[in-house]
Amino acid sequence: MSILKANKLELHINDSYVVQDISFNIEEGESVIVQSSFDEVNELFNLILLKKKFKQGTLFYYDQDLSLYNFRDRIEYTSSDCLLIDNGYDFFDNLNVESNILLPLVLNKKEVKEDYFLNVCETLGIKDILDKNISDLSKYDLVKVKLARAIIVRPFLLLIDNITELLSIDDKKAIMTLINRINDIYKITTIHSVKAQSLTKYGSKIFVFDSGLFNEINA
Repeated sequence: MSILKANKLELHINDSYVVQDISFNIEEGESVIVQSSFDEVNELFNLILLKKKFKQGTLFYYDQDLSLYNFRDRIEYTSSDCLLIDNGYDFFDNLNVESNILLPLVLNKKEVKEDYFLNVCETLGIKDILDKNISDLSKYDLVKVKLARAIIVRPFLLLIDNITELLSIDDKKAIMTLINRINDIYKITTIHSVKAQSLTKYGSKIFVFDSGLFNEINA
């Protein structure tokens, strides 16, 4: 089943750079890679997250036209259905790892079953560091905590904005493999932006922004 379908979207990166005719169809559970060396992916994610209005084209989420969403629809969509992870530091240093993971649910007055929470932590290899202070973690472990914090919300669509950028080559590969495990185990559709071409091989579907064009290439 199609979870996200775009038809002739137009991205306005700046006054002189516009990417036209962006069309794609993403199925449930796919691990999608989008390669870009500029800001095109950020603009695409802004459209998917409804942070910007569509100037051209359409975008459907489970056959629902996102441009027609009202305020309540938008809140539900961006708080639980579609989530974004980026490489910014958005943790609370005075809280441990477990509290940082659970905080979004607490703020939204939602609960998570303990067995599911522990399963997610075990899958991501962070079960043994839940009591640690968040400021004591490596960059690699912080990325895994970001993934855990998103997964426990159980989104249908997870946008991942270049979260491996600050990691070593080996850690980049490990995170890409981990994202594919998330697809397999939790059936969450992921769209992951990367800059390095060598990381595109981890996607089941690959798109590339290049010289103002948007194309799908063979996985």
